[in-house]
Amino acid sequence: MNRTLLAAPVLAIGLALFVSGCVVRAQPAPVAVNAEVDYGTVYPTVPPPAPMVEYRPPPPGYGYYWDHGE
Repeated sequence: MNRTLLAAPVLAIGLALFVSGCVVRAQPAPVAVNAEVDYGTVYPTVPPPAPMVEYRPPPPGYGYYWDHGE
């Protein structure tokens, strides 16, 4: 077999492996925030919504039953 025909795929594979090597990045510097946050007290201005009424459908088959799932 001709050496030039064999060298081209080997060179291409070697180049692909070299180019796809690992990349190492430097770790970013930590960010420091010097701000005070005042959360304060929050009071609701409206009542909560009414509870939703949900009805269970019939069980999927004989011998099955629904669990409360609370």
